[in-house]
Amino acid sequence: MKVIGLTGGMGSGKSSASNYLSEKGVSVIDADKISREMVSPGSDALNELVRNFGKEILKHDGTLNRKLLADIVFNDKRKLRMLNLIMHERIVREIKDQLETFDEKIMVVDAPLLIETGLDKIVDEIWVVDIDENTQMERIKNRDNLSFKEIKKRMESQLSRSERNRHADVILDNSGNLKDLYRQIDEALKNQQDS
Repeated sequence: MKVIGLTGGMGSGKSSASNYLSEKGVSVIDADKISREMVSPGSDALNELVRNFGKEILKHDGTLNRKLLADIVFNDKRKLRMLNLIMHERIVREIKDQLETFDEKIMVVDAPLLIETGLDKIVDEIWVVDIDENTQMERIKNRDNLSFKEIKKRMESQLSRSERNRHADVILDNSGNLKDLYRQIDEALKNQQDS
């Protein structure tokens, strides 16, 4: 089985790439989805988050207020480290467990922090969805309705574009349209099947 690590900065279009791979019949393990499932009401991870960040991070229905937690951690590096300590190990363990259950020719691990969490060590190849910083910031602003200052803070918590691209075996340039991104993915997949 060949394991491809798919990553990219926020607003790069990594989710579009991941969804397209799924549509093409490629099995994808989504780190963000795992992260959301891990903080369901009553879960160990959510209880630990509440112990460390207080009950105010919960909505009235007991679910995690992700936006509020993001506002807290992206304004305090120490709190961001705490969040990462609580979540990353659990997510990595779950991804490794899920990989054990698959018997596919090609598997994709979709993780925004693939390199930062050490998941790059368990994949055979790294595909980076890349985009220039101005387009990236514009897309995040339109999608998440954040100020440029808030976006900058969040981007600083991830690897820089050049650092991420240095780790890449395949760079998927998403500065064009989706059709162009899909064409590059098709090409990269074909190279996998030919090798």
